[in-house]
Amino acid sequence: MNKKQLALSLIPVIGILVYLIPIFFQSVLSKNISIWLRALWSFFLGMISFIVLYGGFAVINNLFKLNLENNLWLLYTMLYLSFVIWNVVFFLSYNRLTQNLD
Repeated sequence: MNKKQLALSLIPVIGILVYLIPIFFQSVLSKNISIWLRALWSFFLGMISFIVLYGGFAVINNLFKLNLENNLWLLYTMLYLSFVIWNVVFFLSYNRLTQNLD
């Protein structure tokens, strides 16, 4: 495996690890908080994770002296934004899911 293949295989791993940050903090929030506040908090943490992920791209690009194509950056950006949108939608329906369990 050359350096470019190794770096490209690390990018999705970093993306998944960074995505776990909002889920971890989301589990700390109580059910008493407003549904919109929870969704806003989820989106905010997702955006922080998105910025960290972009920083990870830059570090990998500079560390391995790569020239990552714009299409690759766009692909991972769209993938990560879909994760953020899923996160917001999931926690918007969180109350309805837990009410059936009570």
